[in-house]
Amino acid sequence: MCGTPGLRTELVRDPFIYGVGDDVVELSVDIPVHTCDQCKVCFTGREAEVIHHEAVCRHLGVLTPEEIRGIRKQYGLSRAAFARLTGFGKASLARWERGELIQNTSSDRYLKLLLDPRIFRDLTSLAGLEDADGNPAPAAAPSPMGVVVSIASGR
Repeated sequence: MCGTPGLRTELVRDPFIYGVGDDVVELSVDIPVHTCDQCKVCFTGREAEVIHHEAVCRHLGVLTPEEIRGIRKQYGLSRAAFARLTGFGKASLARWERGELIQNTSSDRYLKLLLDPRIFRDLTSLAGLEDADGNPAPAAAPSPMGVVVSIASGR
């Protein structure tokens, strides 16, 4: 880009291919494309990558990075504490939450089960991560800003 002021942004339909062999599908998303008014250079940014990644997650029926982060945060857990509780590796959780990797089906189903506070409490008990009164530490009550995902539909 030439450095002069005057950047225009518009949403552009971006069809892309996902998968290999018999599993190939064409997905389509609207991404923000930035254009310099002076030199006419067009570019996208990180937000376009996030939109593509979320489209793939929706196609596969798995949680998006934001939804995974939301589950962890609704219980007030750091990534390290969530890893200890679930048995997932911290590096795997970080990759899922940053959108660098998509979790496999079994991990995704496990995460979706944790949306239920009763299951979360049972897991904290099983993992020996409860306080002296038998309550999960930290508290298992979902926050009002918690992620809402229907386990039956995968969304």
